[in-house]
Amino acid sequence: FFRLTRTPPEVMPYALRYFRVYAAGTLFFILFYSALSILRGIGDSVRPMRFVLVTAVLNIAFDLLFILVFRWDIEGAAAATVLAQACGVALVIRRISRHELLSLRPDDLVFDRPLFLQGVRIGIPTGVQQCAIAIGLVALLGIVNGFGADTLTAYGAAGKIDSFIVQIILTLSSALSAFCGQNIGAGRFDRVHAGVRFAML
Repeated sequence: FFRLTRTPPEVMPYALRYFRVYAAGTLFFILFYSALSILRGIGDSVRPMRFVLVTAVLNIAFDLLFILVFRWDIEGAAAATVLAQACGVALVIRRISRHELLSLRPDDLVFDRPLFLQGVRIGIPTGVQQCAIAIGLVALLGIVNGFGADTLTAYGAAGKIDSFIVQIILTLSSALSAFCGQNIGAGRFDRVHAGVRFAML
C-alpha cells in the first residue's frame, strides 16, 4: 500500500512502524464511533461530545507518557491513540449498559435477518460514498508523495488546519441525521423539512 502511494523512502520505516501499532486498534475505533452514533440516535448528543473530549485529553497524556517518558518514539504515538480509543470504548459501553433502552440481556443477542438486511440496505449508499472519498484521498496522497517528504509534511500540516473546518460540516450533518431519523420515526415530517432547510442555510 505504501509503495502504491509512492511513500518517500525516508518516511517509509516510520509509516510502517506507526501503522503496525495503529492497525492493531482498528476494532476500538469501530466500536467507539459506532457506539457514539447509537447514543446520538437516541437524542443524546452531549455525552458523545464529552467522550470525544476525554479521549482527546487521554491521547495527549498518553503521547507525553509514551514518547517523552518511555521513549517509544513513533510507536508511542500510535499506542497512545489506540489506548485512548480503548478507554473511550469502555466509557461508552458503560453508558450504554446503564441506559434503559439500550441495555442488553443474553436473550436479546439473537440474529434478526430482516433487520440486518434493512441495515445493510441503509448502510450501503453511505459505505459506497465513504469508499469513494477514501479512494480519492489515497490517489491525492500518491500525487503528493511524489514530490518528496517536505511536500508531504506541508500537506499533512495543512490537512490538520482544514480538518477544523470540515469538522463543523461533519458535526452539523451528524446532528441532522439523528434529528431526521427521530422525527421520521415519530411521523413529524414537517420538522424534518424545517431541519433540512436550517442546515442548508
